[in-house]
Amino acid sequence: MPLLLAFASGCSLFEDKKTAIDDDDPRLKDIEHIPPAIPAPLASFIERKEVSYDIQGRSVAELNEAMQKASPCIASILHHENEKSVACTQSRFTLAHNDAPPNRVQGLCRTEQFRLRLRITITLPEWTNALDGHFGVADAWEFFHRALTRHEEGHANIAISEFIKFDQEVTQALAQRPDSTCERKQRLFTKVWQRSYRKVKQRNQEYDRRTANGVNNGTSFY
Repeated sequence: MPLLLAFASGCSLFEDKKTAIDDDDPRLKDIEHIPPAIPAPLASFIERKEVSYDIQGRSVAELNEAMQKASPCIASILHHENEKSVACTQSRFTLAHNDAPPNRVQGLCRTEQFRLRLRITITLPEWTNALDGHFGVADAWEFFHRALTRHEEGHANIAISEFIKFDQEVTQALAQRPDSTCERKQRLFTKVWQRSYRKVKQRNQEYDRRTANGVNNGTSFY
């Protein structure tokens, strides 16, 4: 079972036009944009951060070119050939007690052994010479960046939502079999994890297809 789940999205370009955008804009609304409620006991097992890569340019075309060159994100299957994703979300699941992959549960069957940790990293572009931009480009960038950020937050919400469901499901399953051997508990844990892993991948793929990799969220392709 892979340790790192990386979901690329939004290899997007923006149009040079007035782009004021508010929270009521329908392009910013998707079921995955609603943050899940995180139970207090799980809060300390979820880590989330944003990182950025710098780009420079004055026009829309220059910024698009800069993002394609500088982005560290790998394109998804929904992108054109030789095209990068300009933003991405990585969701890394490990065992909370030793940071090992979830399918490598070993040793004593303590409660903490059957708990995961989730680390989310959202990578976005940062325009570092915005004051040099041509007329209207700043508005276009604000639209694009906000929509792109919201789309990536959707990927993060998917990971968090399935993380919560996994914790609830495995806790309930183990409670129903309190007298199981350690080996059986490990098999049960792995089975639940594999099902959850598939669900995360499925939801992310469906989300990107439904939103056309972010186009329907306010970004656009070439």
